[in-house]
Amino acid sequence: MSHDNKLIQKFLSSIPIIDLLFICTSKMLKVYPELSYLSKKKLIVAWLEHLLYTIIGFLIGVFFGVPLAIIIYIVSFSIGFPIEIYISRYVRLVTWEWAKTKSLREVLSMFTWTGINITLYFAIGLALSTLA
Repeated sequence: MSHDNKLIQKFLSSIPIIDLLFICTSKMLKVYPELSYLSKKKLIVAWLEHLLYTIIGFLIGVFFGVPLAIIIYIVSFSIGFPIEIYISRYVRLVTWEWAKTKSLREVLSMFTWTGINITLYFAIGLALSTLA
């Protein structure tokens, strides 16, 4: 797979709902071979976790309004992202075993694409909260 094609595949796999298609067709493991240790069931559980960001975005948007919800998300993400990177590199957890053998650049890339995915799910929830 060429570099440009792989980048397009990573972008597509970050789009909500399309990511589920990637998981169900096992294409996700071709785009992210470092996840090959995960079963399809575990990938679907991870997808459900990402789907929860839609619910969280909706609830925070309804209760606090969209502007404050965006601020809450940015602050939470800014705190959580570096902590998750640190944990993935230096704390022994089975969930992030793959990160121990990868360069920091590869780990950052994976977490960035995942961050894009959960941000889009959160944005869907926020958009839905404006309809409530």
